[in-house]
Amino acid sequence: MALLLLALVVLTPRQWEPGNENWIRWSAARVFSESGELPRYSTGPLYVFYLQFFSVFPYPISLTLEYIATHLFLYFALYFFLQRFLRPGYALLLTVAWIPHLATIEPSNNLFGIAFICLYF
Repeated sequence: MALLLLALVVLTPRQWEPGNENWIRWSAARVFSESGELPRYSTGPLYVFYLQFFSVFPYPISLTLEYIATHLFLYFALYFFLQRFLRPGYALLLTVAWIPHLATIEPSNNLFGIAFICLYF
């Protein structure tokens, strides 16, 4: 597990910035926190509720913490999924190989979908 965390630090792109899709989710979370109602353009209430945990932190920290938590959840779910079919070393190698590609997928709620599918199977 420590190797997976080290790979996360080394292989994640450094100049990551949220794109339009992520800003839509964050703005929906802000509308929810200020008014208590889900916006009509929201793409799903569960992810908006999830972002509430991170919205208590100031701007750059909240985005970074959400990015780290979401990606760690995905990488561990992918590792456990692959471990069912491969030896643990190969599962770790494949998970690490996917980190640069998975780090750029937007919006982040798609990563949750991938992770929950991995945990389901």
